[in-house]
Amino acid sequence: MSAPSAATSSAAAASPLPEIYNDDSEVSTSEGNPGDTSRVFLRFGRSGDLSVASSVKLTLVDGTARRGRDYAAPAYTKTLQFRAGQDFVSFFVNIRTDYVAEPDKTFSWHLSDPAGATIRSDSADGSVVILNDDSAAPPMFSVGDPYYTAENNFSTSPADFYVTRSGNLAAAAWVKVATVDGTALAPGDYKARSTTLYFAPGEALRHVLVPITNDAQPEPLETFSVRLSAPIHATIADDTGVATIHDDD
Repeated sequence: MSAPSAATSSAAAASPLPEIYNDDSEVSTSEGNPGDTSRVFLRFGRSGDLSVASSVKLTLVDGTARRGRDYAAPAYTKTLQFRAGQDFVSFFVNIRTDYVAEPDKTFSWHLSDPAGATIRSDSADGSVVILNDDSAAPPMFSVGDPYYTAENNFSTSPADFYVTRSGNLAAAAWVKVATVDGTALAPGDYKARSTTLYFAPGEALRHVLVPITNDAQPEPLETFSVRLSAPIHATIADDTGVATIHDDD
């Protein structure tokens, strides 16, 4: 008559199923710019008796963020597998990057259909917030002074002006660039240039190289400028860069 008692005792001692949980019901990540790697990690844990394998279905649910447009995942659903002894699994979602100023966007996830486990009551649902990091202000052009410009009898040493664009870089933009005489005069001291610089979407930097005229005459320091004008799809923050020609004679 002791067998039923032993069976009851054995059943009572059986370990309960492990619980699957996620302590971060809301996570956020910056969107990033093209060329960046932006992704969010969803980390799911398992507590209790880990001696057996478990699984659970993860479903991604569009919100203001849409799969394929704002985030990338192979499918809306994925079965997460816990091996025997394994306490954590991770699932990452790549975020689509751009230069467009827009509101923050969200999508959510849902756990269902556990096998060999249960889902903790506060861990069935969560959300991901994609934070906008682009400026709504129009882009601005600036031109900087070359670092060092020398008149050299033995080699060409062009003046290298950096033209930069900051702000919202989602669209293409143009700006005119022209050299302006100072105490240095074209063509005796440098070769004049006049052109229009095109910035492709996302492009933030262009170079303007101005050749320097070499001679064997001792001269004081001389200067000339590069000036920006007539921007399209942008404004100008700093329109003038100044080159100082250092004589080597």
